[in-house]
Amino acid sequence: MTSFTILVIHYDPRSQEKHRQVLEENGFKVLLAKDGATGMATFLEHEPDLILLEAMLPKVHGFEVCADLKKTTLGRKTPVIVMSSIYKGRRYRHEAMHTHGADDFLEMPMDTVKLVATLNKLLDRSGRLASDVETGS
Repeated sequence: MTSFTILVIHYDPRSQEKHRQVLEENGFKVLLAKDGATGMATFLEHEPDLILLEAMLPKVHGFEVCADLKKTTLGRKTPVIVMSSIYKGRRYRHEAMHTHGADDFLEMPMDTVKLVATLNKLLDRSGRLASDVETGS
């Protein structure tokens, strides 16, 4: 079975490591980027299956990164989850999803079970199922 690749874009090395560990324990391959500009370059180079994106990023804000990703052909098909411990509530969820194109918005700290369930739901909905990846469909 082919595993999915998740790009984690987060400025904090401890948070990156926490996400990497949880994702790898659940069978995902993980790419890491520390800011919005590096995250965009990593996305274009490696074409991950899903992006886990911190809203508060240096150089380019996470909401702007999300909007820029969604303007690309591949980005329109790639699920993006914006996460934040600072932006909370319906207003920011609405802004992330409806203004900037995020597929979901999660407030930190988040339950790892909920995170993995959200990843699986979005990967299934995006049509990038493991069976499709294996057969090259």
